Amino acid sequence: MGGMDVEGGIARKLWNKFRSESVFVNYTPFFVCVAAGNLSTDSFLHYVSQHVHLLNAFVHAYELAEECADDDEDKQAIRKLRKHVQGKLNSNDSLVLEWGFELPEERMPTNTTVKYADFLLATASGRIEGERVPGKLATPFEKTKVAAYTLGAIAPCMRLFAFINKEIQALLDPNDSSHTYKKWIDYYCSQDFEAYAFQIEELLDTLSVTLTGEELDVIEKVYHQSMSLEVEFFSFQPIIQETVVPLSRTLDPAVGGELSIFCDFDLTCAAFDSSAILAEIAIITRPKADSDGSETQLARLSSADLRSTWDALSSQYTEEFEQCIESITTTETATSFRYEGLCEALEQFAHFEKAANSRVVQSGVLKGLNQEDIKRAGQGLILQDGCKGFIRKIMKNENLSTSLHVLSYCWCGDLIRSALSSGDVKALNVYSNELPYEESITTGEIIKKLESPMEKLQAFNNILNNRDQDNQHLTVYIGGSVGDLLCMLEADIGIVMGSNPTLKQLGEQFGVSFVPLFSGLVAKQREVVEVGSSNWKKLSGTLYTVSSWDEIHAFILGTAIQIQYTDCVVTEASSWSIVLASFELLHFLICSNVDAQGISMLASSQFLSNIKRLELANNSLTSEIPHDIASSTSRVLVGEVPYQFQDFSSLVVLDLSSNQFTGSIASYKVSSCKWSAENNPGVLLPCNQYSPTSLKQRSLQAKHIVTCRDESRGKQKRMAVEINGATGVKQANEVRIGATGVVYKAEMPKSNTVVAVKKIWRSKTGSSGDFVGEVIL
Repeated sequence: MGGMDVEGGIARKLWNKFRSESVFVNYTPFFVCVAAGNLSTDSFLHYVSQHVHLLNAFVHAYELAEECADDDEDKQAIRKLRKHVQGKLNSNDSLVLEWGFELPEERMPTNTTVKYADFLLATASGRIEGERVPGKLATPFEKTKVAAYTLGAIAPCMRLFAFINKEIQALLDPNDSSHTYKKWIDYYCSQDFEAYAFQIEELLDTLSVTLTGEELDVIEKVYHQSMSLEVEFFSFQPIIQETVVPLSRTLDPAVGGELSIFCDFDLTCAAFDSSAILAEIAIITRPKADSDGSETQLARLSSADLRSTWDALSSQYTEEFEQCIESITTTETATSFRYEGLCEALEQFAHFEKAANSRVVQSGVLKGLNQEDIKRAGQGLILQDGCKGFIRKIMKNENLSTSLHVLSYCWCGDLIRSALSSGDVKALNVYSNELPYEESITTGEIIKKLESPMEKLQAFNNILNNRDQDNQHLTVYIGGSVGDLLCMLEADIGIVMGSNPTLKQLGEQFGVSFVPLFSGLVAKQREVVEVGSSNWKKLSGTLYTVSSWDEIHAFILGTAIQIQYTDCVVTEASSWSIVLASFELLHFLICSNVDAQGISMLASSQFLSNIKRLELANNSLTSEIPHDIASSTSRVLVGEVPYQFQDFSSLVVLDLSSNQFTGSIASYKVSSCKWSAENNPGVLLPCNQYSPTSLKQRSLQAKHIVTCRDESRGKQKRMAVEINGATGVKQANEVRIGATGVVYKAEMPKSNTVVAVKKIWRSKTGSSGDFVGEVIL
């Protein structure tokens, strides 16, 4: 096997091409918690158990690849790689113990694990989706080709693992041995693992030397598909703790939670400054004369003269901008964040920007542009990589409580709307200057709305002031220029796109800190555990930096935010298997127009074991209402809810608002729910009776059950709650004895609250010494 320059080989080229997708793995709850050192042990051991299944798939894939390799030296190299993985499998238990964990229980492979393993084995068997590969690999060349495809499927996994763990290792203190996952991270950052990843890439390059262009395209396709499966594998690792990512999942839409995203346009969304685009349109499409045949001063200018005029305006703008920055820049080092001083300094930009716009109007450069030409230019405008995909995902998702606002100095809102809109569900809110038209032709004037940092800030605050102040809100501002500084600082989360030395220099002069977003999220994740919460606060003096929109996408949306199934009429179990094939970790599921049989299949699906919020509106369901429903305040739903929902061990909220259902509700599994005291008139109602045998057989721990009646609707409600720390449930505080238990007065010191607690007898005999749980009123 001849050695090749991996840096210039296909392996390195493919990694460079698809490396940006690694952020969707880096920003998963799994890796953010790993980097913070507080990923729950259960989640980590679940990953370890799934990784073992993948290692077995790698071993099998190497075996098939070795059979396909024609050259003895290549066979030996593949055999060496296989033995490396086999050795990892054999020593897996000792490694887990060395990392400081107990051995995980053997678990069945999850759907994403099976999907990834099947892809590896199918590729190694010569079955490439969409490609014609002979059913029987007859010739040595056909076999060598499949061996190359197999290495192309394996290579991104190892390179991705080495890359991400090095990113995390750079954030850790090398002398801090208390980090829970330091040994695991160090293992994948070791020279041995790097050498293993390099050997795979080197062999891929060797096996690819004789391939045609089409066959190299197949390797690229396989490589990319493997990367996507890696993203999916880590995105759906079950996380049973509070996390700071993805941001959209931290807001609860049920209580009016809304995320407001603001962004600049020029050099934030667009790859180029929009003023130059408009000037270019004017130069290229300059009219010959007015409609009445008389020539104007603009028409008398040649295209070259018009370009010279624009170049002069641009040079003057650049020169005066630098002078303006220099006038407010000092050599002093800030000892603290000085927002007021920054505001005063940026006031000077108002005079500078307004004077520059006035010169553009006087020059006549913007006169005579056709509105349709502007819109076409917007549609073809080159945007920053990942920008349009992120915006479209926001705009097309009706169930995501997110609004998007563009605040820009751009002279023409039509250009922005054409560049970013594409028939979306939601309206794109654009706040910018505008070009007035006469019969779709620009007059050369500018309708001036945003010309300074202070005017941008005013528009930003006006939008926020119009929101419902009673709801839970979070604001994100994404910018890249000096004019965005104040808005980014006023937002809960300010994100700086790209690298702008002037912006950073000016910000640091007034005590602004610039922190890479990923490291900032790791610090926030530590706060979640150490402080108990991680609140984003405006005017903190910290801005977060990113190099791409992919980072913003991964941070705010992740890879699976909210799954919605509408108009699903399912009559066969296999149908649900197909629908749910890609989803194992759903935090939100909305189902509407689902028939009874379909919802029963959904309830029993293994994929929904981690569901936390379920909304069922406008359905016709049958079966018994499950024991773990937290609330039941109905919504045009008839029949009874399937009994199988009790298997959703982490279900916190099942929204059945505005339905008409029948059956009993027994809530003794849900961990916690909130209940408003004003809706509780103090009526104690009998709870359902369950035998001791059935409770023991299900191995369920009895929870505190709230039973009350909403007088306004005349419907019974029951809610499971925690009463940790309640005291005073004793004979002296007895209030009264009811048909199903005894009511006591109890105090909850942590919340400084006095409640009534009812102990429920286990049977109808009224044995006061044998009770199931408690009812807090």
